[in-house]
Amino acid sequence: MTAGFDWSSKNTQFAPNRRLWVVGPTLKFDAPVPGYWDVSLLYGRESNHCGLGATLCPRADVTFNPLWMLSTSWGVPFQLGSVPLKFQGFLNYTSAKGKDYAYDDTRPETQMQTALMVDVGQLVASRKNTVWAGTQASFVC
Repeated sequence: MTAGFDWSSKNTQFAPNRRLWVVGPTLKFDAPVPGYWDVSLLYGRESNHCGLGATLCPRADVTFNPLWMLSTSWGVPFQLGSVPLKFQGFLNYTSAKGKDYAYDDTRPETQMQTALMVDVGQLVASRKNTVWAGTQASFVC
């Protein structure tokens, strides 16, 4: 079973104040190499704030309808020659959540984030899993 929350805000003109909680079952699979692969089916609820004013956001504070989220995450270590690496990330598909700030229907959302990481601690100081560096890619639609 998995439970989690996102309580975030930003100091921007939009002034988001996201409050999201989720709960649901998680299946954990053996990855092809020592690593992990998890798949969750989550139920949740989100509220948020829009600070762009009444013209763009007639409802500044919205509590959306309940949502469903299919979430998968992975972490797969591997070697490229003598370089210790890992490929990690997550993919979330979230159902529509009802009406937004302008009373428009929301649509399903997909978010993916991946990273290719190098175990710098092991390469430089023979200290495995202490310092990682890498590159990250994100996709949202």
